[in-house]
Amino acid sequence: MPQPYNHAVATDAGISLLSKAQAGQCAIEFTRIATGNGIYETAEKTASALQKRTGLKSERNSYPLSSVGLMPGGGVKVTALITNQDPSTGETLVNEGYSINEIGLFAREKGEEENTEVLYSIATAVEDGDYMPAYNGSNPVQIVQEYRTMVSRDVEVSVRYSGAVMLADGDASNTTVTFQQAAERADIQPGDSLETAFGKLTRYFADMAEVAFSGSYNDLDNKPEIPGIPDSLPANGGDAATVGGKDLDYLMDYGNMKNAPSATTAQSLGIISTQTTAQLSTEWTGTEAPYSQVITVAGVTASSVVDIDVASTVTAEQLDAYINAKIVDGGQAAGSITLKAFGDRPEVAIPVKIVVRKV
Repeated sequence: MPQPYNHAVATDAGISLLSKAQAGQCAIEFTRIATGNGIYETAEKTASALQKRTGLKSERNSYPLSSVGLMPGGGVKVTALITNQDPSTGETLVNEGYSINEIGLFAREKGEEENTEVLYSIATAVEDGDYMPAYNGSNPVQIVQEYRTMVSRDVEVSVRYSGAVMLADGDASNTTVTFQQAAERADIQPGDSLETAFGKLTRYFADMAEVAFSGSYNDLDNKPEIPGIPDSLPANGGDAATVGGKDLDYLMDYGNMKNAPSATTAQSLGIISTQTTAQLSTEWTGTEAPYSQVITVAGVTASSVVDIDVASTVTAEQLDAYINAKIVDGGQAAGSITLKAFGDRPEVAIPVKIVVRKV
């Protein structure tokens, strides 16, 4: 069960920093919490003795802060995740277990360098502190540590969030991230800072936008290599590179959809053999489903790939009949195709579009 600790004591350096902040000469930035296993005699646990300390007796681990909040009366509460394994990187933080006999809160003048921080306050265990075991490789130990200390109500305080794990009671609603777009696409890795992760994400979004909205696949820098596809594709109408006899400028320029070839152009490229419309009559063979009907289509062969859909001139009544009839391709022979209706027998003529593709 959690072990009791004595009240935190502000150090002389912490009191000096507080006095400077109260005079309006600086703002206080709390930077980290540190734990140690130093042993304190009874006389060393007195307020007068602890005020003179400038560091822990035996610091073992240092943790970033996850939240900070002002308490009624001018106090401040900070929170950190005390653990034996870094939850972001997976790094082992504790190789040899120890009792947390001392906890220190560090702070500095906001905007100053790392090496200017001071031990703001310190708390010691009444007897033996909470035990932090060595990381066993599978089940990390985590302690949500709250640390309360006194400041004046009108003193500006902040907390450094860099590297911290945001806990459930932390308020990150006003946290902002400064980042620069990455120069090249790269996967987000465990342990990446928010600055790095957002930079990588914006690189991906920028490349997606370039392909989807502003130009062709060929315009994209650092595009992935595709086996069998040349680095650059010729413009429409030029001597097109081909794969399997198909024009690559048509097949691969999927980012530049506004320049997609018309059905006539696609037919000239050999992608479409025939595209025509026909009228399905009300004369269907059969007394029960599936009903069948044969229509003449020039250019179709027994091995053709045929797509069938309603024509653009279809009316609402005809579309309902087509859907309810459940019409499908029933096979083809030279010059004709068979349609089957597995639903209701159509009572109206239906205009259809037939596309015959080469194989």
